[in-house]
Amino acid sequence: MGRPCLACHSPSRERIDVELAGSETYSAISKRYRISPDSLKRHKAAHLSPALTRVALEHVRDSSARGAADEVRARLLEELQELKVITYRMLALAEDHRSYHGAAKLIAEGRQNIELYAKLEGLLSDRPAVAINVLQSPEVSRLISTILTELAPWPEVRVALADRLEIIDAEEVHA
Repeated sequence: MGRPCLACHSPSRERIDVELAGSETYSAISKRYRISPDSLKRHKAAHLSPALTRVALEHVRDSSARGAADEVRARLLEELQELKVITYRMLALAEDHRSYHGAAKLIAEGRQNIELYAKLEGLLSDRPAVAINVLQSPEVSRLISTILTELAPWPEVRVALADRLEIIDAEEVHA
């Protein structure tokens, strides 16, 4: 698995997206958000939708980056609302004509619209959850090693502690 996208995980993602869609240079954006120009190029290519780029370009000319992000979001939500109305109208027609295949496709489209709306509203994130196993960090490993070394005079306690740490590590992996 590759490294996570720094722009996607940035708290300034909306502003970064708007600036990437506008006329800002990769170098300027890179300095402002401390993300390499190459990383920004990869983010724009892989994660910046053409629709957002198109709408952002309309608004970036007239607004600051923050205002433009709000306007882009509002415009996308309006367009999504219009698309929802059309989708439901077409679904009703498909049901009237007993076009079950068409209805199934429209239901899938409606689900995607709901998912997109939830993402735009911040109710749903496609960012991966990050689990950190502290038992594998170098600092914790040194601490455990030191403890086990100091417990050398008490082998039963040392073995019991090592067994318990293995159980905790296994529980973390399966959680």
